[in-house]
Amino acid sequence: MNGWDQKGVSHLTEKEKKWSASYLHANPDLIQGPPTGVLMGEMPPTLDPDWRLFPWPSNSIGGRILKAARIPVEVFLGKLQRINLFSAHCDWDDDQAVERASYFHNFQPEGMRVVLCGKRVGLAFGFNKYFSVLTVDGISYTTIPDEHREYTKALARVGTRTALLWATNTLRPIK
Repeated sequence: MNGWDQKGVSHLTEKEKKWSASYLHANPDLIQGPPTGVLMGEMPPTLDPDWRLFPWPSNSIGGRILKAARIPVEVFLGKLQRINLFSAHCDWDDDQAVERASYFHNFQPEGMRVVLCGKRVGLAFGFNKYFSVLTVDGISYTTIPDEHREYTKALARVGTRTALLWATNTLRPIK
C-alpha cells in the first residue's frame, strides 16, 4: 500500500495523480478520501477514459463544475469518484444508457450520494428535474446541468455548488 492508498484515494488513476499536481497545482497532502459521493457524466470527450470529468482544462465539464462549486480541488479529487455512464466516446443510446444506469445503481453502497451531470444522464436514471434529491434503495441522487451556458446563470451555479458540497459531505447546516 502506497501513501496515496493510505489516504483513501485509490480511486484516482496514476495519470490523475500526476495531472493533479502538474495541471491543477493541487497539494497531494491535502487530497483525502475515501469518496463520499459520485459525480457521473455522459462519456469522456476523447478516446482516453482517464479524462472522466477531470477538472482540467478549465473549460471542460469537470473544470466548469469545479469552478461553479467553488470547493478546493483537493476535495473535488478526493471526495468524489468521477465516472461516466459510457466508458468511451460514442453515439448516445437511450436504451443502453438506462441499462447502464440500472447496472450502476445495483452496485452502489447504501448511503452513497450521486450527482448526475446533465439532462440525458438524469433521464437515464429516471430523473428529469435539476437539484432535487431523490433516494432510491438507500442511494441518493441529484441532477445538475452540464451545458456551458447553464453555468452563467446564478441559480445553476448555486445549485451545482450545493450539490457538490452535499456529495462531498462538506455541506454544513446553518446555525
